[in-house]
Amino acid sequence: MTFIRIRQIFISTGRILLLGLALLLVEQLPFNGILYGAGPNLKSAPTSRKDSAASSRKILAIDSDITSPSGEIINILLTGNFPPEAQVIEGDIPRIYCDFPEVRMEKTIPRTIGVNGKYVLQVRTGIHPPPEPKSRVVLDLVPHHDYEVEQLFYEKENRYSIIIREKAKE
Repeated sequence: MTFIRIRQIFISTGRILLLGLALLLVEQLPFNGILYGAGPNLKSAPTSRKDSAASSRKILAIDSDITSPSGEIINILLTGNFPPEAQVIEGDIPRIYCDFPEVRMEKTIPRTIGVNGKYVLQVRTGIHPPPEPKSRVVLDLVPHHDYEVEQLFYEKENRYSIIIREKAKE
């Protein structure tokens, strides 16, 4: 069984605030096919009328850095301060998914982004249409590792970063 420890950090004007440290043990959940691509489904999905400001909430770009000494980093650039709800799925096909409620995705972001790192295989993107619209970013991880995952949100840059590295041996 793969163990993944998650730590969340928000960075604002040079101050670091540790929000939580948790050891998550989640059984592998079957993929139920509710993740839709950012192609035709995005264009045909009805827009929500809840909040006109929500239409400006957008994921602008996703990139990766697998050469960082601190671990493999996935960066998600946003139009504002709205970090996602992140979940971990462990087991034979480990992954991390990040849901951004009421957030649209830039149409230029590919459905699959190859990372081919030591820990992160690829990043997949998609949307869930109304009644609960959200953008989802999924990190497919290499199986059979114990991971430590650090989440950072840089408020000034509107950048959410996930750092994945192998858990230190105790």
